Amino acid sequence: MHAWLSDAEVMRHLEPPFSPEKTREFLRLAGLADPPRIYGVARREDGALIGHLIWHPYDPDSWELGWVLRRDCWGKGYAGELTAGALALAGQEGISALVLECLPDQTATRRIARRFGFALRGMDGACQLWRRAL
Repeated sequence: MHAWLSDAEVMRHLEPPFSPEKTREFLRLAGLADPPRIYGVARREDGALIGHLIWHPYDPDSWELGWVLRRDCWGKGYAGELTAGALALAGQEGISALVLECLPDQTATRRIARRFGFALRGMDGACQLWRRAL
């Protein structure tokens, strides 16, 4: 996990790169929470850990969806595959809406949001808020 959380390019739109200590704390607070707020993403072909999925209640009516992937996994369709899977799971679980948050210059995230039918709902601080009702 530290491999991508310490990569300045991966973290460019999120926050400063993580130290090993901050990675451990993030894993403890988000990944080992009950229930977890993030989940590891393993590549199907070889089981390699390639990133994490952000998946947790956002507000009473929706869940947040996001992903953080190793840089060498960008542009290979993983974000789209994760989004499609999350939409399917949300439908099975009776979740009424999903939200994505991203900075205005996160073109890849905006492209995914549009491709999967999310609509821009406005700003939440510095982030754009995209929402899709199910």
